[in-house]
Amino acid sequence: MKRVFAIFLIVFFKIASVYSAEGAGILIKRKVLILDFVNKNKDDQINGYLVETIPDAIIDPLSETKSFEIMPRDKARELLKIAGLTAADLTNEATALDIAKKSGAQVVVMGNFLVSKNEMIFQARAIEVDSGRLAVSKSQRGRISGNMFDLIGKLAKDLSADMKNELPPIPQERIVEQVIVGKTITISVLDLEANGVPEPLGKSAGDQLREALFKQKLYKLIEQKQVRQALQKAGHAPSDMTDAKAAELGQTLASDKIVLGRVSKIGAKFEITSRIVDVKSREVMATASAKFNEETEMADACDKIAQKFKSELEAERENEVASKATTERRWALDLSLSSSLAVADLAPALSPAGGLQIGMRYALLTRGKFTLPLRFTAGSLFYFGRSSYGNSLMFMTAPVLLGTGIEWSPFFSQKLSAEMTVSGGGAVSYLKSNSLKTEYISSDPAIMFAFAANYKLNRRFFLRASVSYLWVLYSGADLHSVGMNLGGGINF
Repeated sequence: MKRVFAIFLIVFFKIASVYSAEGAGILIKRKVLILDFVNKNKDDQINGYLVETIPDAIIDPLSETKSFEIMPRDKARELLKIAGLTAADLTNEATALDIAKKSGAQVVVMGNFLVSKNEMIFQARAIEVDSGRLAVSKSQRGRISGNMFDLIGKLAKDLSADMKNELPPIPQERIVEQVIVGKTITISVLDLEANGVPEPLGKSAGDQLREALFKQKLYKLIEQKQVRQALQKAGHAPSDMTDAKAAELGQTLASDKIVLGRVSKIGAKFEITSRIVDVKSREVMATASAKFNEETEMADACDKIAQKFKSELEAERENEVASKATTERRWALDLSLSSSLAVADLAPALSPAGGLQIGMRYALLTRGKFTLPLRFTAGSLFYFGRSSYGNSLMFMTAPVLLGTGIEWSPFFSQKLSAEMTVSGGGAVSYLKSNSLKTEYISSDPAIMFAFAANYKLNRRFFLRASVSYLWVLYSGADLHSVGMNLGGGINF
């Protein structure tokens, strides 16, 4: 039995490794497009050369990380020319992301600089193209009397180091998942209604909340300037903003969600209450509030609200990913070798057993980390022992079972999943007494309880270990069997 099990594992791992070599386990370097930087001082003609010099300075330290594929910089200029745009248009994040998408990049690096009479400032950002997530933001500031190129060199090194940590190579299976999921969540944050407090405090609270959500590095936020322009054009004020009006404004801004609320003063304390409205359904999907004593503590209050909103939005995204991924891979087939200890009314002593078990799973429903499976199980088990009369006997049973339960992914590992199922059905059993030279065949009811753990090797293959309890009513004589099953399976 041990030799058979060893051969089974070797064959399974060989097949899984071949599949991985074909692509499922390969890490893909992200393609990076570095755009020309924008000179924020339009009157500065002397330092115009920095538009190209700063991006060029980023190339070498980024290449030294050996974590990225750097795309030709001429590609961006060609796409700008085709679109009828200039380098000055790259101040708009949406324009930069659009250019990057058309170029086939997965990360875009953009930035700006300002050289004035007193100081010089250099800023750079790395943004994930598919999600719109701000992955890295770096800046360098110095006096005009300092060494400009030292600041640029430090900016390039710091940016490259953080990009290596925040934007590692992508497993090919994640690229597939990103294609499945598709669109990124885009959020607009309105100025908050000032309730019993000065109106500027409402605007300041809106800015702070937007900044707190921005720091989560998970979603794309519409620029506040665009939000205020749309609000003014629609003729709305924060005080008369309803959920329905907010949803209409969100459609105008091409947002998926819109955040609104109010800041109030209750006694000696301030309170911010806020909510997220889904633009499509026009329903409130999350609410949060936080109190603070002084205006200087408002940023901390907004951070708490943003953290709660992040949890809600992440849960929604996980549901979408899990639902769409499960739609593609509802079926799973697994095969296990079994080793059991059994006891029956015919043979009260514990008897060793061995056999084979095959299972087929269909995901009926998926919500977040939980799946409702429909599981079909079939197999065959051989038992050797002695009857209560001292006769040696051989017993074989072949159960066929259908059941359901729950399957879930624990929070500590994305590769692990657990499953608990209860199945019922029947079993065809064969009994042979060597001493009495008699044989019996019967079909009997059977029930099985199983707890299993699956470890995902890659997008297709997984290992499976389970502990099961099988009860077969053989011609009125119960058979109880506790088994350990080890094997593997395939998703398709």
